[in-house]
Amino acid sequence: MRLFIDTRISSLINNYDKGLGNTALVDEREIKYQADYVESFATNHFTPLEMKRVADSTYLNPTNIIPSEDKLINITAEQLVQFSSQLMQYKNYATWLKAYYTRDKKNAADFIKDIREELDITD
Repeated sequence: MRLFIDTRISSLINNYDKGLGNTALVDEREIKYQADYVESFATNHFTPLEMKRVADSTYLNPTNIIPSEDKLINITAEQLVQFSSQLMQYKNYATWLKAYYTRDKKNAADFIKDIREELDITD
């Protein structure tokens, strides 16, 4: 235990863990935002046929998830503008998550390297 206390390992673990906590927070917000806005909009304004088409999609992109305006139900121009803003925020969360995952991957590699150096472990 004494050997562990005299190293930077606890500091390295703490720094790595902080990054993961930030990623988890953004991930939770993205999931909640998707449920609150994207899924809610779809269930309120997509026809059953459009919902099936989305469910049958092999991949999601704007050309197969967003129906044309004439296939939406109970929708106003203002709601479409609002939904466009909500989709942009959802895209922001996805962009942040991608950056955070990339950062976390690099931090994990750096963490392992630092631990190896701290404990003088060689391949």
